[in-house]
Amino acid sequence: MRSFKGIKGKFLILFFTTVIIITALPIVMAYRLSANSIKDIVNTEGQKDATAYSEYINYWISERRSEMDIFAQSPFVENLEWDNINSLFDKQLNMGNNMYEYLFIADTRGNYYSTSDYSYNNSTLRKLIEENMYGKTTISDPISTNTESKAAFFIFSPIEDESGNRVGILGGAIDLKSMYAYIRDFRVDYDSSYSFLATGKGLIFAHPDSNICMKENIMISSEVMTEEMVTAVKKNMVEEKGFFRFYFRGKESLYFFNRIPNTNNWSIITKIPIGYVYSPIESMNKYLIFIGILSIILAYIFGSIFVKTISRPIINLKNMFVKAANGDMTVRAKNITDDEIGQASRSFNKMMDKITRLTYYDNLTGLPNRDVFTNQLNLSIAHCKRNDERLAVVVIGMDKFKKVNDTFGHELGDKLLEQVAVELKGLLKKENVISRIGGDEYGILIPEVTNIKKVITLVEDLIRKIKSPRTVEDHELFVTYSIGISFYPKDGEDEFSLLKNANIAMHRAKDMGGNTYQLYSPSMKESLLEEIALDASMRYALKNNEFILYYQPIVNGQSRRIEGMEALVRWMHPKLGMISPAKFIPIAEENGLIIPLGEKILETACIEAKQLQEQYNQNLFISVNISAIQFKEEGFIDKVARIIKETDFDPKFLKLEITESMAVTNTNYTIETLEALKKMGISISIDDFGTGYSSLRYLKEFAIDNLKIDQSFVKDITEHSKNAAIVSSIIAIAQNLNLDVIAEGVETEMELDFLKKLDCKYMQGYLFSKPVSMGTLKEMLDGFDEVAITLDE
Repeated sequence: MRSFKGIKGKFLILFFTTVIIITALPIVMAYRLSANSIKDIVNTEGQKDATAYSEYINYWISERRSEMDIFAQSPFVENLEWDNINSLFDKQLNMGNNMYEYLFIADTRGNYYSTSDYSYNNSTLRKLIEENMYGKTTISDPISTNTESKAAFFIFSPIEDESGNRVGILGGAIDLKSMYAYIRDFRVDYDSSYSFLATGKGLIFAHPDSNICMKENIMISSEVMTEEMVTAVKKNMVEEKGFFRFYFRGKESLYFFNRIPNTNNWSIITKIPIGYVYSPIESMNKYLIFIGILSIILAYIFGSIFVKTISRPIINLKNMFVKAANGDMTVRAKNITDDEIGQASRSFNKMMDKITRLTYYDNLTGLPNRDVFTNQLNLSIAHCKRNDERLAVVVIGMDKFKKVNDTFGHELGDKLLEQVAVELKGLLKKENVISRIGGDEYGILIPEVTNIKKVITLVEDLIRKIKSPRTVEDHELFVTYSIGISFYPKDGEDEFSLLKNANIAMHRAKDMGGNTYQLYSPSMKESLLEEIALDASMRYALKNNEFILYYQPIVNGQSRRIEGMEALVRWMHPKLGMISPAKFIPIAEENGLIIPLGEKILETACIEAKQLQEQYNQNLFISVNISAIQFKEEGFIDKVARIIKETDFDPKFLKLEITESMAVTNTNYTIETLEALKKMGISISIDDFGTGYSSLRYLKEFAIDNLKIDQSFVKDITEHSKNAAIVSSIIAIAQNLNLDVIAEGVETEMELDFLKKLDCKYMQGYLFSKPVSMGTLKEMLDGFDEVAITLDE
């Protein structure tokens, strides 16, 4: 019995089992295969056809709807110019591909015009006109149109004048013969297969037998309306799609039906005779019997060879897996053949190569990973200890890499990381170990450091030589880098300490604005600890209402009266005092608290702005900044709507500010979101216009109301011609697009006068007031009709 536990014995059992199964299976299939065995296939394909037919008809009807809408928008039709309408209708009816039996117009005063003399005498048509006079473009069920027993269905399209007022209705009658001509070929290639149409009320109106069409006694079986036809239509009236079998006069047929979209529950019903299904079965049975006999012969021949030859390479491959599972990363399969076992062996070798790469190398950049770097650093530290040498650890991080990812997507960010990795590798010597040690961070190990100045020179060369600007996927990026440096043994005597301290120095360089380097010093830990402390206390601050709003007035450029204000958040820390948003906003964006904080800011701004409006009886607007993370959050629109409803704030006095870079990240999402906000009555402002990544075409595509000119352009506008030209151009473009302009950073009377000459509507800046508390803002509204002083609070 032991011999059957091995691979050879199992293959021997498999051989005999395979022979038996292959011998019996064709015989069973030959006798068991019937229409039921392929029911699912027939059902699926038949239903697909019915669905496709319904979509074709929907498309055909949609084309007719569009034609009617185009007619309705004609100036002749809008102005009810009857003489010109007559020419327009005659031209359409005389076209070679015309589908309409006749066209007509009825206005709201009872006037009626038609290309047919008899159509308006039909009481059913008059009732349809009255029902659809004030509706949208719609389609009617078929009706008889005249005494000649013709039948048609109607498409109605509203007619509105230039002011959008309903003045009448345009209608077109489509002969049912045209409809059936369209669906005549909706059938399988088999005798007595056809398709027909029925309304949701069971009225058949497009059928190869004209005696069946437009019969009211649909539920009565007769020689004309057969029992199978009645059953098909009854089934259709209950369900939207499906199929059933039906015997009639000894013959079985399949009926597939599907509801036609955008109609009054019309459906298409396709008849497929059962002979279409059974015809290939007899020849298939004979073929399967032949295949079964041939399979037995081939199974015997090739099965014997398989048992003899396949077992040995499989056993060898099994041994390779055992070695790999025991930790031998160097094991590889040998004696690779050209069969499946050989493919498995090659796959095993590829798998081991990939595991090795994943274990020791970064999958994106191909550089050694953090584990390799720390191992190599550990070995170098041991070497330095033995030989009393020094080494340097350099950590390079990209500045604002998260912004690149948020703006252009992670795919572009990955390509940027690859580019930088290639450049760094080309700039360093072979003895310098470079690795990717984090998301946007690279580590460099510089051994045998004899002079710190040489390390600094190397770092300065890297900052200068790493390419910027660079082009990634047709986007020009200006990327800078922050670098931190630690030395063994001064800054640490183990790999963990050296990496940690180099990373602290790198973050210190980022805090200084980036594009620079820093040597580690123990004092840097204090700054890092401060950030950690702010991060830890931020949740409590949000819960304890430590975040408050300051407001910077926005004034009318001509009258200098306060017409609104921008809400700006501040953190009143119980121990540290007032904390600038420049410190805590980046932390909030990293830890995710920017979402609840942003909601709190919007809610508080709406509440306090409403209080000001009621107290001073002024329609003051409030402008609130929205972060990129808020803007992209799922349910953002719903949250804004909820806050407006709960605060009972009129949305027409709310302006939401987004940046250009936020807007262009996902243009489709931005367009949908801004349009949804506009429908709520909210105004949209593009903040810091001119400093982002967007092009002027977005001013046309996005539903925006205001442009805020960045203060970097306004500053010294009277002394720098380039600034003046930029500001003049922005204001001119905005005015031509009917957008309001808000100039930020106005600090001098000369800047004010310059902007007033350009007819800049709104301004804000220290010339009028710096951001102030709510109490101070109320004092300003209490004491001044004009704002012409700078408050010191």
